[in-house]
Amino acid sequence: MSGNLHRFTASRILFVFAVALFLVSLLALQIRLKREQLEWIDYPTALGDSDFYDPEEPIGEDDFFEPNLCFSERPDGIYRRNRKPQRRLDEDMLILERDATDAYFVYTPRDRKAERVQPNEKRERRFFLKATDDGYIEFGERKYWPEFVPESGARTRIRAPDRIRSD
Repeated sequence: MSGNLHRFTASRILFVFAVALFLVSLLALQIRLKREQLEWIDYPTALGDSDFYDPEEPIGEDDFFEPNLCFSERPDGIYRRNRKPQRRLDEDMLILERDATDAYFVYTPRDRKAERVQPNEKRERRFFLKATDDGYIEFGERKYWPEFVPESGARTRIRAPDRIRSD
């Protein structure tokens, strides 16, 4: 008669199933409530970046005459090369890293000829900061030089004579 005793096997299985279903429901609820913390999208390109560089407010005193954009590849800094943003597609610009101030991403154009999305060779790289959507300010070697002002402080120009005198 001991073989016919009810052991509650079906009830035990149903209880384990109910507890597991409850735990899965709690996990699903937590994921739904904290979705923005659990999911994020990182683009290797400039898509979605809203940390715009304002050309009217340079990183340092004057980006044209001082090497203010510093990052690990160029620790001594590089200069701004253009005044207005150049039009470049966001999906064609690759993120290299953040600058030393951690305010902007530094970009380089990708090589469209290559099958993989890789930046150009280091020696040929051009560097950009994003100024607007699809608009970039180029940084690189010095392109502009400050205007020469003599020690007296007055700006003097050498004028060509109006007439050539022959004495």
